[in-house]
Amino acid sequence: MTSSVARITSASESNRNASSPTPTGPGWAALAREGQFDAAYQHIASQGGVLELAARSDAETRMVLVDVARNSGHGVEAMTILSSVTADFADRPEAALAHFTMGRTLEQQDRR
Repeated sequence: MTSSVARITSASESNRNASSPTPTGPGWAALAREGQFDAAYQHIASQGGVLELAARSDAETRMVLVDVARNSGHGVEAMTILSSVTADFADRPEAALAHFTMGRTLEQQDRR
């Protein structure tokens, strides 16, 4: 089974060959796959920001963006994206994962 980050990376590599540059570029997904979340976040931020990219993305990509935001210290943005997944993709499996992740994130914040 291919991971969601690997599928996004593959799509991003395809985008690199397209005639117009895209905010998804070849970099951020590869950085996320390697666990370099701070660098992935900075790459996305330099091209419009994580919330702007999430607004144009499918549920699966949004969940990867949640990981990038959460693991780079941008919890508010992660929660915003999670909320958008539950609202925009209520019938998708990612919505259930988004609800779970929201609860877990809130629980972790309460422990701090």
